[in-house]
Amino acid sequence: MVIQAPSLTDELVINFFLGKNEDKNVDLVSWNHDFNDELPASTYIFAVEYGGGMFIHILEGADRGIYFWDSNFGLPETSDEENVFFSWQIPSQTF
Repeated sequence: MVIQAPSLTDELVINFFLGKNEDKNVDLVSWNHDFNDELPASTYIFAVEYGGGMFIHILEGADRGIYFWDSNFGLPETSDEENVFFSWQIPSQTF
């Protein structure tokens, strides 16, 4: 699956989605536990890009949406000041 983040020139390719799995390399709970201290509240990692960056979903607040976290600083736009890039907004829903 290919994703284009508005502020990035490179396309992002999802390597794999995380899920419930005994293999910690692809387990949603393991990844989110390992990076818990680096994630904002109400945020989880749900997929990994071929370069090792992560797709995160912020569930609440003004920044609610899907983002790409270039944790490996592999993209030309990535810097010490900016390594998280907005990908798309999730519409609010009332149930």
